[in-house]
Amino acid sequence: MSEPGYPSPELQNKIQRSINTGTFPEDWKHAEVCPLLMKPWADPLELKKFQPISLLPYPAKVLEEAINTQLPNFIEVNNSLDCSQSGFSSNHSTKADRLAAMDDIRSLLYHGHFPALILLDLSAAFDMVFHSTLCTRLHDVGISGTALKWIHSFLSGRTQRVRLPPYTSKPTGVSCGVPQGSFLCPTLFNIYMTPLTTIVRNHGMNIVSYTDDTQLIISLTKDPDMAKNNFHLGMEAVTTWMRESCLKLNSDKTELIIFGNATSAMDDTWWPTSLSTPPPPTKHALGIILYSK
Repeated sequence: MSEPGYPSPELQNKIQRSINTGTFPEDWKHAEVCPLLMKPWADPLELKKFQPISLLPYPAKVLEEAINTQLPNFIEVNNSLDCSQSGFSSNHSTKADRLAAMDDIRSLLYHGHFPALILLDLSAAFDMVFHSTLCTRLHDVGISGTALKWIHSFLSGRTQRVRLPPYTSKPTGVSCGVPQGSFLCPTLFNIYMTPLTTIVRNHGMNIVSYTDDTQLIISLTKDPDMAKNNFHLGMEAVTTWMRESCLKLNSDKTELIIFGNATSAMDDTWWPTSLSTPPPPTKHALGIILYSK
């Protein structure tokens, strides 16, 4: 009999074999998806009002936690993630990205510039991760050998079915995405998004991100023509990268805040076709109230 709070010897042996061989147990790869209403008063006849909750086998989560105690340490020691990525990173919280964004904005204002904050939204980001691309990016940050083999095994060959009592769908295969509800999911997604920071900075913009929430910061007044050109080219590069990474930018949920009375404030000419029409400026973002122009 195992001690309270510890896995049984049989489970410990199965976990150790999985780690040693780089193989995730096949019988732990199935998920039960339970649709729950986002709000109690939402209309249950509208499918978009439901949030799918993925339930994974408990032993699988024990194994994931064992891996997740090592992977973040490796990433931190090897500086595999950019400092702009604060989601689920060591010594970071949900406040980190807000503070970083506000610090960049205050710095631009202090030096006489009028910054704009663009908040990008990704559609079903965790479900769109392409497995072979993720494994390539894991290898690029130094993860190889048995560790990489284990992650590939963890991702591949998964199935799921929808359960809405008294009904249950037939199991179906999952060809992409990282398992929702998994301990490893946020860390793997952070690595998947790593190349984006270089693309954004190469086009004269700052970036702050928390997992799939990405904020871009650009000065409208330092050199308006150059800023406009950088923004056009930068967003075209971002959308191209997302398309190649099987991610989809949701332009309908893009938000904008302009700080100060910028004479070169964004208008229709600022927005590339990849972002559809420019959104109206907002005052609510990052979970706090900000004041635009």
